[in-house]
Amino acid sequence: MDNLKKYYTTIYAQCFSPCQKYLVAASNYGEIAVFAASEFLSNEETEAEDHSRDPIYKFQAHSSSIFALVMSEDFLISGGNGEILAWDWSSLKKKSAKKSWSLSIPQGENIVQPEVNTLVLTGKICGGGPTLCIWHTRSLSPVTPLSDLKRPAHVAHFYSDMVVAAGGDPNVYHWSFSGDLKAKVETSASNLYSIALNEEAPYKVRHSALLASLPRFCLGLTLVPV
Repeated sequence: MDNLKKYYTTIYAQCFSPCQKYLVAASNYGEIAVFAASEFLSNEETEAEDHSRDPIYKFQAHSSSIFALVMSEDFLISGGNGEILAWDWSSLKKKSAKKSWSLSIPQGENIVQPEVNTLVLTGKICGGGPTLCIWHTRSLSPVTPLSDLKRPAHVAHFYSDMVVAAGGDPNVYHWSFSGDLKAKVETSASNLYSIALNEEAPYKVRHSALLASLPRFCLGLTLVPV
């Protein structure tokens, strides 16, 4: 049963901790797993390499899918169906899940609960549909369309002097702020749901999550040095 569950597990969200030492991933089963980044981003091979990719802690956070994760210095915040939960980060590092606060999304007259598809703790804006676009935050107007991604974008990040995005095709795209496509990195997935950036040396890497097995970190994830 566990192997069957792994096969159908999808990673919808992931993020690095503020210290860049941990990677957190969330699944369609409502599970959150915490990984030690140094264990799988190191170039050194160990005899226990197979087990080093396992999460150091995993817990049931929501009763259904988790679609969004974001972190502050004190909290890991997760968004699912109709609710946003905040978990005490210091407790998670000690392998204990402690819910600090929660927010309920009004359902209104809808039959189903609304999905929390993204969480943002920044004033920067990059989004829009069906075409991805860089927006000017003061005028609240689009300034640079990023049209190379032909299908809807699932995730976008500002990274250094670039925009990194992915969505409904197998590629991760890099654009300059002027809209020039700088790189198009192909993966083995049909869709990409999230990108996590680790800018801390010596583990500087970009992480792309697709249809992945949460209990085993090595399945369904793509590492691309940046």
